[in-house]
Amino acid sequence: MAKMPIQATKSSKRSLNKSLWLLLVLLIVVAVPGYILSARQFVEKHTAITQNQQDLHITTMRGEAASIVIDLGFSGSGDGAWASPTGVRLILVGLSTPLQIVGPSQPNWGDTYTISNKPKKVEVQGVVTLPTSLSGPMDRQLSGRITGTILTNGPVGNSSEDLTIPVQIHLLPQESYFWSGGRALWYGFTALTYLLLIGWLVTNIWDWRHSRRRKSEQAGEKSDKGNRNLLVAMVVIPVLVAGLVIFGTIEGDPQIPTEGFPEISTSIWLLLALLAISLFLKGVVSLYRGKNASAK
Repeated sequence: MAKMPIQATKSSKRSLNKSLWLLLVLLIVVAVPGYILSARQFVEKHTAITQNQQDLHITTMRGEAASIVIDLGFSGSGDGAWASPTGVRLILVGLSTPLQIVGPSQPNWGDTYTISNKPKKVEVQGVVTLPTSLSGPMDRQLSGRITGTILTNGPVGNSSEDLTIPVQIHLLPQESYFWSGGRALWYGFTALTYLLLIGWLVTNIWDWRHSRRRKSEQAGEKSDKGNRNLLVAMVVIPVLVAGLVIFGTIEGDPQIPTEGFPEISTSIWLLLALLAISLFLKGVVSLYRGKNASAK
């Protein structure tokens, strides 16, 4: 009869370990890769890349941010610096006020000129959001053009290029673009990742409370020995997951442009915060077990 609490503790601990491993496997094999890929797809579907005098086609909806990247080719300078005294604007037929893509800026390179064997491209990047007050049918076509003046740094002074980019915009209803724009898939994987991380945190808290209630020194010692590999995994895997999130999103090549997409950057830092909290809780559990074992 005296062995029954120990057996119950062992059985409970095995079930807890299996739950933790299952959460970790789902997190690192399914949730995090799905989150990274869906975030990249979401940004790609909201990014339009074009060149000067090349037709640009955009599919979006009212109130949704769209990232515009204008590739002007190689500048001849090593830093690819540029400025726009006029700013870059989107002028739409039927809309009286131009939409700003890039605000006005003045050259800040002075008299310096950077020489490099691998000059960088001049990429003018900005974000534009079509107003929700835009009238007309929910599903409609808009036409217009992107205008502005771009200055680049050259060996004999500044070079100037006037932008004239024809634009065709297909506005979709909100419920349609929610699915076709990649937001639904990204939301799904983000929710799955959060749920697994929160489940992992709750399981670790339960583990800590369960450790406090154990009174058998034998059960505690065996549990500590049996959990050594699990404890290592609980430290190594969150660091690995954090590395996947960082280098798969904000530090990867190509890097996810988070400008204009605050929900992307917010979700990334929230994921990293949850991972940090989980590491802290696992450290608390480990310290408590060590202190409890020393006291006995």
